[in-house]
Amino acid sequence: MIKFNSIFSKAIVCFIIALFVSTDSYSQDSIVKPSKFPGQMWFGIQGFFPAGQFANQINKGYGGAIDFGFTINPWKRNNSMIQFGMDIGVGYWGKAKYGYNKTNQNLYCLNLLTRITPTTNKSVKPYADILLGGKIFYVATHKNNNLIDAWLNSADYTVIKDEKSSIWSYGFALGLKFHPKSIEKNHYVDIRLLYSASGAMNYYSPTYQLTRVDNSDLAFAQISYAIIIKSKK
Repeated sequence: MIKFNSIFSKAIVCFIIALFVSTDSYSQDSIVKPSKFPGQMWFGIQGFFPAGQFANQINKGYGGAIDFGFTINPWKRNNSMIQFGMDIGVGYWGKAKYGYNKTNQNLYCLNLLTRITPTTNKSVKPYADILLGGKIFYVATHKNNNLIDAWLNSADYTVIKDEKSSIWSYGFALGLKFHPKSIEKNHYVDIRLLYSASGAMNYYSPTYQLTRVDNSDLAFAQISYAIIIKSKK
């Protein structure tokens, strides 16, 4: 089992240090002429793995996902620390093959979020997210199509069998946005660590083995390309 708690504890310490460094210049940065902006958006990739008791109850490693999200600043002020938004993740968590059939295991996540970020003009911007949403664990079997099937346009994606487990989730994330000199102004590289906690549920493996798990916590590491969108004056 990965010692996620120790990893995240170190991340929290680094975040707090970055927060103090950023807010140290708040009094100076905030008097620079403000520019209104409605929020930001990002697109990124994630790696995820089971955490806590969930990791002990299932034999499962890493998965991969893509993530899209946005936040909106309802006050449209440069010195507003609170933003609200949403992010959506679609993940792949393995497969199993049975003769001419193939079973894929996927993960779908949807979170409403509140983002807290210090107001600063520095090139490194830390932030924290409070998350509330849900997760769907989905296992589906269909014909094992190959490249010839796709080329001949004869691929069959009819679902032969499937199982789905849905559950509410809550969690938090810590992130840092960097602005490399080589990219445009208001564009950032975003690194984010996320913990999503959930309760007990029925978990289906790619072989449809059923396990009743006590919780379904997941940990994510994410890197994204983020854009701060400013409103017209």
